[in-house]
Amino acid sequence: PIVLILSAFFAAHLCFWLLPNVFEIWNSQTIDQLFILRSRSENFRPDYDPTVVHLDFNNTSIERLKNLYLNRLHFAQLVRNLKSMQVAAQVYDFIFAAKINAQDDLELIQAVKEAGNAYFGLALELHKPGEPGNRKKVASRGRSYVLQTKWDIGVDAAADKLYVGENPLSTYAELANASRALGSLSVKFDPDGVLRRVPLLVRYEDAFYPLLPLRVVCDYFQVPPEKITLKAGRSIILKDAKRPGFEPRDITIPIDRHGDMIVNYVGPWGRMHHYNFADILRASDDRDELEIWSEELKGKIVIISDVSTGSTDVGPVPTDSNFPLSGVHANVIHNILNESFLRELSDRQMLLIEAVLLAALFLLSFRFSSLAFSFGTVFLAAAYIVAVMMSFFYGQVILNIVRPLLIIVFAMIGIVVYRYIMEEKEKMESLRQRDFVRHTFGR
Repeated sequence: PIVLILSAFFAAHLCFWLLPNVFEIWNSQTIDQLFILRSRSENFRPDYDPTVVHLDFNNTSIERLKNLYLNRLHFAQLVRNLKSMQVAAQVYDFIFAAKINAQDDLELIQAVKEAGNAYFGLALELHKPGEPGNRKKVASRGRSYVLQTKWDIGVDAAADKLYVGENPLSTYAELANASRALGSLSVKFDPDGVLRRVPLLVRYEDAFYPLLPLRVVCDYFQVPPEKITLKAGRSIILKDAKRPGFEPRDITIPIDRHGDMIVNYVGPWGRMHHYNFADILRASDDRDELEIWSEELKGKIVIISDVSTGSTDVGPVPTDSNFPLSGVHANVIHNILNESFLRELSDRQMLLIEAVLLAALFLLSFRFSSLAFSFGTVFLAAAYIVAVMMSFFYGQVILNIVRPLLIIVFAMIGIVVYRYIMEEKEKMESLRQRDFVRHTFGR
């Protein structure tokens, strides 16, 4: 039994090592079910902070504006209206890569400069260190802006595992310089196509560049780059973060070795507050209505995005198979604002838990018969699943689910089969001895 239980342990680890794209994905998809179960229950669902809200350009907006496409004048008016409503930040999930019309572009630039709190996006081609890029490096207009606004942060450990960004596609220079800042919109999907993690920091040449939500939150907390410390593979620390109405404190964001943070989705798309693009755009036509909206949106972080039918900026996440990706940025901002982070146990911590399970299997195999041992292992597996659920729902800690269960199943099958074979051998030996005695006395 000792050999069989240890063999089950190594067999489970061998499965994850030889076939990671099968078993790691299986484990991730199992954890996704915990997200779905949590989002359906009022008792387990995370609290929602209405400081983060969405402003959606959707099908209703198209009908009200009688315009399928937004022009720069629409955005200029929206920026002015949101400034009048005293929002804390206007986060545009858009990349204005080029000028379109000189007069319209000038209107937008002036509105953004006067507002002083508008953020726009840029895209980077991401790949792991040592991994060749998908395209050749080309001269990019966005490179100069990225180099001018890159972050020089404190690094107390090697950060050579972070994603490397190349070939930036940036909002055009005049608008970028008028804005509060740009941030990266680039994310990496898991091998099964689900977005579970986002890289908060990526390497760009000799410095770092932040994801758009991290850029927005750091400004909201008044944390400059020199007060940010990267502990590669462990955390990003925002020192002396000052949220309005709270005392300054350090915020520690857990990350993995690639700089990824697990997104703690508060629920499906409709969980956060959503407002219509057309309503905010037309609010300036009526002073009373503008004041009402000011009371509603004052001090909030507003994420503006296109979620109309046909929008391509969607993808699967644990809570939704067709989720607008602007919601990912909103969830990241929400997680950091409220320090509602999910933490995944390290390999060493999981080995400790697996060692406890092995000890339990040893005890069961020595003290009980095959039938009782089988029921005991089933109970052990059920207890582990309950522990995983409770740690996720209440402790916001993610444990590996599939590998420990594989250990338990392999051990149960191995020991039961082994005992069956040994019992059959004993029966055969008993029959042989009986026949021998009978034959001897008969002779």
